[in-house]
Order: sequence, then C-alpha cells, then structure tokens
Amino acid sequence: MIRTLVAFCLIVGAFANSDFGPCPQVPSEYVDVNRYAGTWYTYEQSCGDCTNLTKCSQASWSKPDQNGNSTVIISEFSEISFSLSAVTSRAYIEEKKIINEICVPAVGTVRLEFWILATDYDTYSIVYNCKPVIVGVIYTRTRQIDFNMTAIAQNVYNFQKIEMPTMYAGEWRNYQQSHNNIFHFGYCHTSYWFEPENGTSKAVVTSYSTIKKEYDTTILADSFNNGHNLGMNFELPVLGNLYREYYIRTDYENYALAWNCVKENNTRVLYANVFLRGDKPKVDIEKIKRRVFGEMGLEIPQMDQVDRRGCPPFSQRSLRRSLKN
Repeated sequence: MIRTLVAFCLIVGAFANSDFGPCPQVPSEYVDVNRYAGTWYTYEQSCGDCTNLTKCSQASWSKPDQNGNSTVIISEFSEISFSLSAVTSRAYIEEKKIINEICVPAVGTVRLEFWILATDYDTYSIVYNCKPVIVGVIYTRTRQIDFNMTAIAQNVYNFQKIEMPTMYAGEWRNYQQSHNNIFHFGYCHTSYWFEPENGTSKAVVTSYSTIKKEYDTTILADSFNNGHNLGMNFELPVLGNLYREYYIRTDYENYALAWNCVKENNTRVLYANVFLRGDKPKVDIEKIKRRVFGEMGLEIPQMDQVDRRGCPPFSQRSLRRSLKN
C-alpha cells in the first residue's frame, strides 16, 4: 500500500498539468472525523502495482486538532526486508472530500483527494479516488470479518452510479493445473494483470528463466468481463487464438479458480487452474474448490500440484519490457 501510495504520488507530480477529464459526480455525505478516527485495516484494494511483497497494511487516524487536521499513519510489513515501514500524512475535510497531504522525497508535498463513499464507522469504510487513476480501497476495523464485504462495496458503487474499480489486478501465481494441460508455462509460472482500459485488461504470463535468472514473458493475453464472469483470451504469434479460460470464482485477496471446456477431436476436454496471491494457500483451497465446482455443476479434472519451491521474488522488468513491445 505504501509503495502504491508513493507511486501514486509520483504520478500526480508527473501529470500535475495534464487534464484527465472530470471525475463522476459523487454525492458524498458528511464524514464525522472524530468517529472515523482509529485504526483501519486494508481488506481489499484495486491496484496496478500489487506484487504481494507487502502485507498487513493499515491506516491509523488521529482525532482532528482544533484546526480540523488529523494525522494519518499508513504502515505495512515488507516480506523482502521483513520490517515494518510507515508514512505519515496530514488529512482534513474540504467540500465533503478527504484531503491527504503527504511529503514525498524529491517531489515535495503532494495533495491527494478522495471520497469516503460509505462507512458505518464501526465496521467498514469504502474509499474512492478518480485522479489521476481510479483507486478503490475497502477498509475494515478488524483484520478478520465474517460477512461479504465485497458485495457490500459493490452495492455502494451501484448506488453511487460509479463503476467499481477492479480488484483483480496484480500478481497471481499458478498453484494447481489440470493434468491434461499441455501448456506448461515453465518454472514458477506467474501471471500479472494490469488495470482495465475500456473493459479489457492486459495480462502477462511469465515463467522464471534459470538461464537469464529473471522472469521472462511467455505470452500476452486479453482479459475481459462479459457481465457474468471474468475470462482470458490467449493469442500466440503464428498460432493465433489459443484458447479461453473463465475465472469462475475468486475472493480477490487469496485465490482464483479458472475453468475451460473445449472440443478436441470430437472429444470434450476440461481444463482448470488454481491461482493464488502467494506461493501457499491461506485458505482451505481444496474445500473451496469442491464447493464451487459442485455449486456450478462442473466436473473437476485431475489436478497436478505446481512445485513453487525456491521461486524467487517476482521481477517487474519483464512487465516494463512487455509494455514497450
């Protein structure tokens, strides 16, 4: 979250003089900052820079002083340095918007503004920003919740007549794949999804090269949402359209289940993949897989476990190279 915030600030500085068009009209309500004060834990966020190298992100708000200013401390734990990092900002309300001023080295003070679309102060907070890029964050008062917060957020966005930012973007690691899948993408197969543009996202499918000692782009794909489920369409040079797979269930934070059925030589062939945000599941993925496939009346093909032992941290170099090509 901090890395995303700093990158977001740098974007603001770089494009300060650009016109990205108007944000949607948001009928934001009055926010009682005294009640809003306290600790908020990041439950879910839209992000084009999520690499799962940090966790435990949280924002701690102080009660406002006599001038209406609150101190906000945003902290997270780095899984690279195994240490906690934090940034401090000044926040206040201006015309029903939250203004957050943060000091970024070499850039100076950057002013961010966002709306709190909905909050009950005791359980959840749904935050939205439009410029220079759309950012959505869901905060909760506790780390663990026993209700569908994503569904609540979707209802709030629908009520506000605002498109809910995608929560799927970021890094996904292949955990299981069907035994009959001939498209084995190599060692440490990892996919990276970018934020959508005009309803379509670019996805880079990579694997780790033991020769180059880095993640190397294997194929590019277009992902789309047909209103019912998320799908991906692979296309290879010379071969053309490869196949489609559909993401039948995800909680965005831990796992995603992909499924496809194709006709090969007059025979019905099923493919499936299980993707995780990390190398190991934080949920009972076998139980979830059986339940989801059962609810949808789908057959689970024979699955193979993907060996991710010794996979190095994901590199951003291949992503930047892919975007230039």
